[in-house]
Amino acid sequence: MLVDADAYLIAERVLAGVPLTTAVREHYLEDGGKSRFTHYLSSRFGGSRNSATDIARTALVMDYDPTIDGGRLWLIKSTSGTAFFMPPATLPADKLTEFCQGFADVLVSRAALESA
Repeated sequence: MLVDADAYLIAERVLAGVPLTTAVREHYLEDGGKSRFTHYLSSRFGGSRNSATDIARTALVMDYDPTIDGGRLWLIKSTSGTAFFMPPATLPADKLTEFCQGFADVLVSRAALESA
């Protein structure tokens, strides 16, 4: 989650025209690391547990982007071994919801720790 948050926030800066080296340096040497989860939750997930849950679900089950489909397939196969393969979309809906809510809960709690 830490790497995803940092990559997303740095990419946002680069897409806004900041050179990559500057975006990385500013993120790690200035205040980016102190509030990464707060900014990530707000910017990527709309700032709420419910939206984070919904967006996580969409990212796990969407099938209309070949790049994401291929990356997801590679991640599953490279980490689960050859004997086991279960795409997230095949999980029972309640289990997928629990997983996505767990992700959202952790993200929200990490953001809350930053402001404590």
